[in-house]
Amino acid sequence: MNLERTQKAAALLSEGRTRGWDQLHCALSALLPEAIGVIVRAYHEESDTRQRESLLHLLWEFRDPAAIPTLAEALKDPSDRVWKEALDGLVTLGTPSLSYLEDARNAQPQSSVTRQWLDEAIKQIQGNQIETSE
Repeated sequence: MNLERTQKAAALLSEGRTRGWDQLHCALSALLPEAIGVIVRAYHEESDTRQRESLLHLLWEFRDPAAIPTLAEALKDPSDRVWKEALDGLVTLGTPSLSYLEDARNAQPQSSVTRQWLDEAIKQIQGNQIETSE
């Protein structure tokens, strides 16, 4: 990892928190893969629900499988907004996310709403697999 690129990504992320997230994705995409690590650290350090949600969205927008473990971990977040953002990201990333989604589903009680959401996400990914293989 390049320290200079990591520091630049951290500075951009800090600026994005104060000025808004809109233009941040493009600027950070030039700093991959370092930007992913910076976003992951920021997510783990953040206490504000909306900021965590925004960080996860930013993370999965890169469509990089390196985001999957953090997104999977975020499925356990007590905030509905945060775990639903993580779920959106995992569905977007598709097949590499399946085992994480299945593990999360199996950890939920049979009748939970979260389990129903996870079941639907798994079906979406599996449906996309069938469509792309035809």
